[in-house]
Amino acid sequence: MNLYIQLSSDDSTPNWDGFNFIVQPATGTTPISLVLKKCTGGWSWQTIGQIKYVAKKNQMALAIPRKLLGLEPGSANVNLFFKWADNLQNPHDPIDFYLNGDTVPNSRFKYLYSTSNTR
Repeated sequence: MNLYIQLSSDDSTPNWDGFNFIVQPATGTTPISLVLKKCTGGWSWQTIGQIKYVAKKNQMALAIPRKLLGLEPGSANVNLFFKWADNLQNPHDPIDFYLNGDTVPNSRFKYLYSTSNTR
């Protein structure tokens, strides 16, 4: 399962389909550990840190440090878009959001999390 995060709408910031970060399971870890990766351009990602999480039954909570996302400590205004995707067959192809696996929200839509009244 992958969590895609978009912090910048600036196309000059490295992104994949608009997303600047991805949270995903670290390869070959038991129990599962999660890592945050930063996009270096296209479908190229660099691991920048581990993510703490808690999972119970059908719920999951993540703790992503603001510093890893490049946000100023204590910054009041945060606007980020996010999307969950699981079981994609071609994760490097955004069209796979339509064709395979499960995505929330559907297709290429994204949720917005905002702590400000203006965007």
